[in-house]
Amino acid sequence: MYTIYKSEFLGSLHETAAGLHKIGVISDAEMREYDRNCLDQEDETIPGTIQIKPITPARRVST
Repeated sequence: MYTIYKSEFLGSLHETAAGLHKIGVISDAEMREYDRNCLDQEDETIPGTIQIKPITPARRVST
């Protein structure tokens, strides 16, 4: 997955915040706020690709 920012300015702001988060200046909660405000969550896949869902076996439990 790749990162899509809402704008170039918000991309720069988010990258700066990510650096501050990495060194411990910004908390996890504050970083989630930056994520919510700066990242474009509408498209989570690379255009032109197929998203593959993992196959998990059905769990049958007797009651």
